Amino acid sequence: MKHPKGGCVRWSGDNDKTYLYELKYPAKKQLLLIIFICLSYLLMAQGGIEKIEHYTIEDGLSNASITCILQDKRGFLWIATDWGLNRYDGRTFKQYATIKKNGLIDLAITALAEDAEGRLWLTTNSGVISFDPFTEIFTSYPFIGVEALYIDKSGTIWCSSTSVIYCFDRDKNKFQPFTTITLQDKETKTNPYVSDFFEDSRGRFWLATSYGIKLLDKKTRSYISYHFPETATHHNDKNSCSRMFEDSSGKLWVGTWGSGMLVFNEKENKFEQLMFDSHEGNDVNIVHWLKELYVNGKKLFIACTEHGPIIIEKEKIIPGKLLVQNFVMNNELKFKLASQNIQCVYQDKEKNYWIGTRKGLCKIDPRQQAFRWIGLPGGNADNVIYHIIKDIHQPDKQVYLTTQQGWWKMDMDSQTIRPFALPSKYFEILASINNYAATKDGYWFTSQTGFGFYDPYKQEVRDLTRLLEPDKTKSLRTGKVLIDRSGKIWFTVFRSGIRILDPATNKIIKLLNEPSPAGLSGKNIYDLQVGFP
Repeated sequence: MKHPKGGCVRWSGDNDKTYLYELKYPAKKQLLLIIFICLSYLLMAQGGIEKIEHYTIEDGLSNASITCILQDKRGFLWIATDWGLNRYDGRTFKQYATIKKNGLIDLAITALAEDAEGRLWLTTNSGVISFDPFTEIFTSYPFIGVEALYIDKSGTIWCSSTSVIYCFDRDKNKFQPFTTITLQDKETKTNPYVSDFFEDSRGRFWLATSYGIKLLDKKTRSYISYHFPETATHHNDKNSCSRMFEDSSGKLWVGTWGSGMLVFNEKENKFEQLMFDSHEGNDVNIVHWLKELYVNGKKLFIACTEHGPIIIEKEKIIPGKLLVQNFVMNNELKFKLASQNIQCVYQDKEKNYWIGTRKGLCKIDPRQQAFRWIGLPGGNADNVIYHIIKDIHQPDKQVYLTTQQGWWKMDMDSQTIRPFALPSKYFEILASINNYAATKDGYWFTSQTGFGFYDPYKQEVRDLTRLLEPDKTKSLRTGKVLIDRSGKIWFTVFRSGIRILDPATNKIIKLLNEPSPAGLSGKNIYDLQVGFP
């Protein structure tokens, strides 16, 4: 059966139990159920991750400690490590791990970015390095203590060293301090480093620092500081910020080094703290790919911590607290991933997930995780699902699931399944449908107990079962139904051949109701198809 998003759906019986399965590829949009190893507790319940590819030094990497991953415009995957840069072409790794060769001055790479011309930019403890992948020449810009690297929407390259911000001056081919901005100004507490730059969807430019968050005005070269009070003898951990992220609703989130997460309250123009409801995991470093995911109808955040990745259910966020859904690592996945210490995650253009750990590189291809189980809510998980019917108005967004106990409505984006009330007078005939043909207004349907037309939006039913009664058939069970090119409705009747209905007149023509002189001995028709002209 064709999936409404381009894949396939099948139902598979097990005695009296039938489950709905979804083949996720090639769907136009991934349903975000098997999307990342951090959701392993969900995946294990659905049959598990069948294949994780693991790459180490033996496979050609220069080092097993992966620090960052990037796919360039040409499709090459670049893997930075604690000892050199690696290019992966889908088959083999090419190493760039010789000190000072072609200008490479430091092998411990901490960040990667690609500019509009296709050059790679790398940060190291010895400075910033640009790399031309066409000439394979490195150009070094030495200075000590580089903390962060960012290329904004205008193409400006930013980095930080200790408490100073730098911008790359293309004309002079060097990094220049961003005027006198030191991030200290009149504050009594200094800022040893900037951990992240971030440009949000409104064009605002933010800095995550070790002393709060700064909103930088590039034109006036000034900033507004958002930080929590400190004393001369006590450092406030809420000010030790790590990574920044904007969710799909435009909210700005910030990870901290020991105080949970911060979220920006636009109305009150301040950052508010949300602590995890567990003593573990409050040392959070949110990586740049983080976003909310829709999983079984729930919006989830994923954050990487010193205790491994954790899941936060967004809808259950309450003031001041983040409810941890799960610390998601079991023994099998620990073995497959080789380490809980995930350092980076990247999704390439082919929708593969690449996970960098301290013990190698892991790849997950969601397309190889073919099927997942979807249970109906509550105590209805064992109900037999007979049909998955596209909604007439939103075929890519909603489907109906039919069972003998009633219908359900499923939202394909959020994966939410809710009961769908049928008209009580026609419950029996609709709960036992055998086949359907969709129109712009509703569905022609056959059933175990009759035949008719159903508009689910108006909740109107045209019960045409009475048109079968003059035949005095032993059964009112109807089977296959289709609409021909003239708009007439063809349907089969159990042991009584074929009927053709003209919807304009409600008149029916009978075919093969009696034994055929041509030798057709049976009157059970199992399939109908519209032929070619």
